[in-house]
Amino acid sequence: MSLRMIHLRLVVALAAVTSSALYAQDVSLKQLHINSRWGGLGTPAGSDLTIIKNKSKYRLGSKTVAPELIDAFLKAIGESDIPQPELGNLGVTREWLANKKERLGAQYQGGPQMRAPNQQALYKKKFEDPAFIAPLVNHIYTSLFHTDDYPSVEVQLTFENGSVKTLSSNSQQPFMLPWKIEQAGITHKTFNANISRALFCLLPKKAVNRDRISGEGLSRIIRESVDRALEPELSLLDSDNRAGGALTQLKQHYSVESSEINEFHSEEYGTEWSGKQPHETNLHVTLRKPSLPPGITLSLVLRYVDGKAEGVDQFLNTAARYEDLVFSVPWLNAFIKDHPKVQIRISYVHDKSFGEKAMRTFTQDMHARGRDDLVEEVRAKQSEIALLLVGMTYYESYWLVFPDKHMMMWRYQSPAGLLKWTPSDFPAGECAKYKTNFGGCSGREVTPEGVLAARHTPRDVECMVGFRAAHPVEATGEALFPVMDHDRTGFIDHTGKLVIPLCFDKAGDFSEGLARFERDGNWGYIDAAVTCPLLWFT
Repeated sequence: MSLRMIHLRLVVALAAVTSSALYAQDVSLKQLHINSRWGGLGTPAGSDLTIIKNKSKYRLGSKTVAPELIDAFLKAIGESDIPQPELGNLGVTREWLANKKERLGAQYQGGPQMRAPNQQALYKKKFEDPAFIAPLVNHIYTSLFHTDDYPSVEVQLTFENGSVKTLSSNSQQPFMLPWKIEQAGITHKTFNANISRALFCLLPKKAVNRDRISGEGLSRIIRESVDRALEPELSLLDSDNRAGGALTQLKQHYSVESSEINEFHSEEYGTEWSGKQPHETNLHVTLRKPSLPPGITLSLVLRYVDGKAEGVDQFLNTAARYEDLVFSVPWLNAFIKDHPKVQIRISYVHDKSFGEKAMRTFTQDMHARGRDDLVEEVRAKQSEIALLLVGMTYYESYWLVFPDKHMMMWRYQSPAGLLKWTPSDFPAGECAKYKTNFGGCSGREVTPEGVLAARHTPRDVECMVGFRAAHPVEATGEALFPVMDHDRTGFIDHTGKLVIPLCFDKAGDFSEGLARFERDGNWGYIDAAVTCPLLWFT
């Protein structure tokens, strides 16, 4: 036997002896204290439990705790650390998955994405494949908090020799993994579910977090993760089953990245779910082709009627002109080349890029902004305009590209879609339709050279200028009272005479000669003497 082999065997033997010695030391447990808490949307709860060794017995209050349960817990703590979730340790085997799939799959069968045998076969194949499940489980246990749900557990073990070991976790997930273990200034983490199982056996039935520590809910969370992960594939299969002819045509010119058939509606497609009109069913397809830069796709929406997608031929005959228009804008083309990770989708709905639904929404939004002048400008070139959706889905910005190569910022939901500008360049008012949480509707234009056009004079200022041209300022010390008509506010005196016209979004009462007024969600002040905004703040 070589010296190297002898050395390795000695190291292994020494490690085993050291581990056994430490375990023997840990067996001499004096006290085990468990503090388990929960907070969130609901009534906070907590359990404070202490297991004390009395001679040869362990007691929790008046009850005796079996020493085998204590030994099992100490043994689990002494096991080697598991640095990341392991399916076998969690009990997720191929057989377990097959069993859970049958029970949980029954709830999923018949859902909107499980109509066909090929979809069910895909779901079964993936659900029962540990290689597919493993990264999903890893994500489950390494993701951040997902709800207003804040559990915590701390277990403190005190040994006869005075040493202390602490285990803690604030994980929301089943088994509350990972556990953080601290002793003598050394801290490490482990995803060992055996610790959770052994702790579960020590807890009374009504102890806080007991069910979570047991691993309850893991099968449900895995199924939800599988559903999300497979949704694109299931949707694509569903589209291929129901609109295969249209997809076959499209694939001759583009690669199909995703596809689904639904009744959803948004700013540029679909009908609102008011219940008073039939929903509009559409085939949604995300298309890409090699000639386009990596961040550019086409977002195609075609009516789906009587089992058929309408308008494929028209799209194939006209889509290229919108692509060409986008890349004919020099500064935009340069931006796309310099920012390949920025997602830009060229919209095409039914028969044009800027469709009828987009036109209606734009009209209402610009009317709410007092920019009816922009509506006619857009309507006159509607069929020639390319609509760009810039940024991540649900956080995109809507840009209009005109045939003369100037552009317009219609609306935005986050700064990420503003290309080379910032929100301060596009003071956004409230949109009339599909209102946003961040950003809003703008209407500011960009020249073909990529320069922001001059800001439009606010409508309340235009309104005041026009009114004052015919009604010069009259000094008055009388009280003024706000009046409103069609969401516009002004002020009258005690005789009912209109002193300050109905020019403002909202306004408050006068105090010390000033009244607050609103413009595009921001507030300023009206002076009773000169009736002009004096101060702005956000």
